[in-house]
Amino acid sequence: EDKTERGHSDHEGKISAVVPKHMKYPKLVPALCVIAVFITAARLVYFSAWSNLPFGIEGPSESLNRSPQTARSFQPKHSPALQDSAKLNNGVLMPLIGFGTAGLGGNSLQAVQSALDIGFRHIDTAQAREWYREDLVGAALATWLKDNGIPRENLFLTTKIHPRHFGRTTTLDVFANSLSDLHTMYLDLVLLHYPYCWGNLCGSIQPEGSWRDAWRALEDLHTAGKARAIGVSNFNTAEMRKLLEHAEVMPQVLQIHIDPLAQNRQLMKFSQEEGIQVEAYSSLGTQWGLVGPDHHNPVLSHPVLQEIARELNRTVAQVVLRWLLQLKVAVIPRSTNATHQREALLGVKEFELQPRHMEAISALDGTLPK
Repeated sequence: EDKTERGHSDHEGKISAVVPKHMKYPKLVPALCVIAVFITAARLVYFSAWSNLPFGIEGPSESLNRSPQTARSFQPKHSPALQDSAKLNNGVLMPLIGFGTAGLGGNSLQAVQSALDIGFRHIDTAQAREWYREDLVGAALATWLKDNGIPRENLFLTTKIHPRHFGRTTTLDVFANSLSDLHTMYLDLVLLHYPYCWGNLCGSIQPEGSWRDAWRALEDLHTAGKARAIGVSNFNTAEMRKLLEHAEVMPQVLQIHIDPLAQNRQLMKFSQEEGIQVEAYSSLGTQWGLVGPDHHNPVLSHPVLQEIARELNRTVAQVVLRWLLQLKVAVIPRSTNATHQREALLGVKEFELQPRHMEAISALDGTLPK
């Protein structure tokens, strides 16, 4: 490209030096000007097309393995202006509002198709059949893409590797199963679901290896172009430090539980400073319902959040999602209700939280649910 530019410049120099003095070829000047304009316009169109690729690398010269930029200071940086996507530290664009599929069971197919119809383009699933139906998610995706004539690359698909399948060989094998279930040749984001087996998480299965071995498999997949971005879920700060020491490919995403009562600030701060995109799950308080005797959700019923929602004429769910988005945290709400899906994707873009709202929600961190 540089050689072409230099040749073009030399050619123009000869025209400007010779023609004004001798005027031997007066009809040649307009023709050469037209050619120069055409070449310039074509180059502008080319680079403009590259910069607008959906969920892609921002420009042809972007390096896949560049080091992440130093993040700005964490507390209490937030922006009322929302962006549709976050640029990960390898240049891949990830939609900040995704659709979660945990716990949907047999409703997964209908719920995913409804979410896609409403406009979700980021779908989060996992291999853990006890919580997810990756096969039904894949059936919904295949049907919807075919019926609507939309290219696969317009979607951002995430799956997670269960720790019972850790090990370089086993992880690669089960990844192939996810490609089959989801009817795709590649995935946009692959995460390690947990750092290790705990409690009855893996049952009687003894994993082939550790998260370190599984991470090497993710790096293999990333290098091969089968996983455009890789990361982890449910790693704590100490485990993240070990991962960064071990990794040859920088993790792009950390998915963790964050809600107004459990904000995980230290881990969020660490990840932001390392250039790792944070993604929140169970942000609407569903984790609290799993531990309480009456399955009460203290987030959706919290008086502070309810007061902010009344003031802004919004739902508590919208307030919580908007709070996270203004903190540059990706979210993956789930619902089988089309109205709630629409509120989560579209409604959160129609208002903003003021600094006093952000401070009031920040003050809820660590408070015990009542």
